[in-house]
Amino acid sequence: MVFENSLEVSFQMSFYSSLYIGEILTLINKENDQEYSLYYKYTYKQTNESFIQINRVGEEKLYEEKIPEDLVVNGSWIDVKIIFDFTHDKINFYFNGKKIEISEKFGLKKGSFDLVFGKHGIYVDVPSFKIRQLQIKSPKRKIHFPLNQREGSSVYDKSLKYVGNVSNPYWLIGDYFYWKEIDKFKLSDAVDIVFNEKNSSFYFLADTYLLKYNILKKELDSLPYDKPPKFVSSLTGKAIIDYETNSIYVYKTSMKEVVKNSLLVEKLGLKINSEEPKISPKKNNYGTIAILNLNNLQWKEVSKKSIFDEMRFHNNSIFQNDTKKLLLFGGYSNFTYHNDFKEYDFESNVKTELQFSGDTISPRFFSGHTLINSNKLLIYGGVGNLSGEEHIGKKYFDDLYEINLEKKVIKKKWSKKTMSYDSASSENMVMSLDNNYFYNASFAENLLNTNIQLKKVDVNTGSSTIIGDSISFRTNKFPNEIDLYQLKESNRLVIYKKEFLDNMMQSSEVSFYSIEFEPVTYERFDQGQAVFINYWAYRYLIFIPLSLLFILSLVFIIKRKHKKKKDDFSEYLFVRSNRQNIKIFIKDIWVVEALKDYIKIVCKDKNYVVHTNLSKFIEKLPKDNFIQIHRSFVVNIHKISSIDGDLVYLDKKYYKLGGKYVEQLKVRLNLK
Repeated sequence: MVFENSLEVSFQMSFYSSLYIGEILTLINKENDQEYSLYYKYTYKQTNESFIQINRVGEEKLYEEKIPEDLVVNGSWIDVKIIFDFTHDKINFYFNGKKIEISEKFGLKKGSFDLVFGKHGIYVDVPSFKIRQLQIKSPKRKIHFPLNQREGSSVYDKSLKYVGNVSNPYWLIGDYFYWKEIDKFKLSDAVDIVFNEKNSSFYFLADTYLLKYNILKKELDSLPYDKPPKFVSSLTGKAIIDYETNSIYVYKTSMKEVVKNSLLVEKLGLKINSEEPKISPKKNNYGTIAILNLNNLQWKEVSKKSIFDEMRFHNNSIFQNDTKKLLLFGGYSNFTYHNDFKEYDFESNVKTELQFSGDTISPRFFSGHTLINSNKLLIYGGVGNLSGEEHIGKKYFDDLYEINLEKKVIKKKWSKKTMSYDSASSENMVMSLDNNYFYNASFAENLLNTNIQLKKVDVNTGSSTIIGDSISFRTNKFPNEIDLYQLKESNRLVIYKKEFLDNMMQSSEVSFYSIEFEPVTYERFDQGQAVFINYWAYRYLIFIPLSLLFILSLVFIIKRKHKKKKDDFSEYLFVRSNRQNIKIFIKDIWVVEALKDYIKIVCKDKNYVVHTNLSKFIEKLPKDNFIQIHRSFVVNIHKISSIDGDLVYLDKKYYKLGGKYVEQLKVRLNLK
């Protein structure tokens, strides 16, 4: 490209890693081969430091500045602008709000230049960085690069003109749709996990040591306690951090009562193949509530008496910083759902049953919560029923309650009908800056192998949107858990999941995933080459006559071939599931289930979750082989083994038959 008088390049950049050095940007004069580069340097010394440089390539370093460590570690977006002023023989460099002027004799007023990001020519070192909002300007020319594509190697400006290409591209929209696995740890000891948003670290509290995992730096430190605590054996330990005192509060409930109940033991996944959990008699007299001082790693035992009489699973625990009290709501224990509020004072070791006026929250567990301020609490959704007795069946709640903690008043904001797949919620929810939306991680707690999905929910109306991709999750062990947090320094969301690996509930696998905030919907991600969508919107007037002619011809052809084509289905189809294009043979599909914005394709040995709706997917299936039996189910007729009342059996699986679908099923199966 030819630029006259000056050339300005501006963009935002962020580092994936601090370790990789090399050219970020190189300006190449095509007439005299003079090159200028914006270079990232990292010193591999005892005190590692990052620097940004401007170089006259192969000749001289013109400028160098140290980059603050937090900008690199946090992956923060940095504003960058570099102006090559040919008229006044200087370079103006703007980096992270700071301006530097560098004298440089260019010896030209205009020239033809190539602009290269990353690797080029003989230089093989490439920093680990990403860019967005790229603009190139001169007095007579301005080019804006949206860089909003999902795939492809061609690059377009805002007017949709081809201006270059990129090798091995990774388009940023992937960071806003796919959850990235950051780390995974296999632990031999049972641990309670707590997140410290001040230093972006997760703490793993084991019996004899503390693990501190900085998720931004990916650093794991093992810190031995000054004196290990003596806790009861428990599956329901909870840890809460107090930022003012830099302490962690922990409470546990002994599992001795659970072990006596063989049916409950089996339900919780503790008894498989006649294996039974064992509890040391000594541990029955150990502590249940304690405080860990993070400054000196010393424990202080508060009580040997449990807050709950029985172990409660997946209840809500809310720490109130101003009063140093713990508020607890709901949960599950011994075939019972709960909806009581308890308050525990760590300083006085006093437990209080709280009474609220206003609306009543139905008994439930797996609810989400967030504190708006010290007096306003939101509780969302969950799994339970209206009476609390599990044996009468369970309901999946999609509702939101606002609790005034000062006045002790509960107000239902809204309640909606929901489907089971998205009913169980992460305990923690993330609020938007304006408090109009919250984000929660949801999953189907009734499936052994399910997927975690992020939802954005309107606080005032209850309307929700699924955003981002999904994360697999095993619920085969009842104490397995997930939670959602925000890394405010890097503006990302993070999910951790803890999955137990043995029947004694000791060893576990803890995995961490992150995604850029705010994640996009599948529809936004699936636009493909977004520039082409905009291109046709921009250019459509030019092609109207040709398009109309083409459409008329196409309609004629379709009408002639419609009868022939309508039953001409392939023996297989490809679906997008778990980030892969998967080939599925039609004959292998047993059932297709509707899951709101998704479907689940059930085959004999495997299931596939696909982002589409049931009505669209039905069109891809041969009508002779499949029939809809419920608004949420389509089944393969050849797999139906029997019908019993309103249940349709496919071997050992069964599905409910909807009333309005009974007659058409009878006709298809020749039932009298």
